[in-house]
Amino acid sequence: MPLQKPRDAALDCAKLAACVAVVVIHMSGYGLSLFPVMSFSWLSSAFWDSLARFAVPVFLMCTGALMLPPERELPIRRIWKDYFLRVLLILFFWSWVYYLFRVAGTWALTGYLEENFLLRSVTETLKFNHQMHLY
Repeated sequence: MPLQKPRDAALDCAKLAACVAVVVIHMSGYGLSLFPVMSFSWLSSAFWDSLARFAVPVFLMCTGALMLPPERELPIRRIWKDYFLRVLLILFFWSWVYYLFRVAGTWALTGYLEENFLLRSVTETLKFNHQMHLY
């Protein structure tokens, strides 16, 4: 059994703070669409939403710290060939799933099913017409 490296407490604290901030983003984002613009509740939601926006960059930095240790050699060719293509495939898969869920939700709520939705889901996915929160 290989020896495991000890956990980095600072990295764990950063990930924990980012997790809490993601919850704050989702809760306050709902308030932005719920309350009248410029009301106290809307301004409070906007304040907490903007305060928590550090979450995504912190997650990216933690991922980089865990995946790219300084002692590991990682040439640009390998990053492009192995990692980038993997991330692109994951992005395409989940954007396609989101599109199908949107079509299914529209059908369940209204009874309307767009023509050639399966072909259209593939073409829209390949054209990068994705849900914005995937980015």
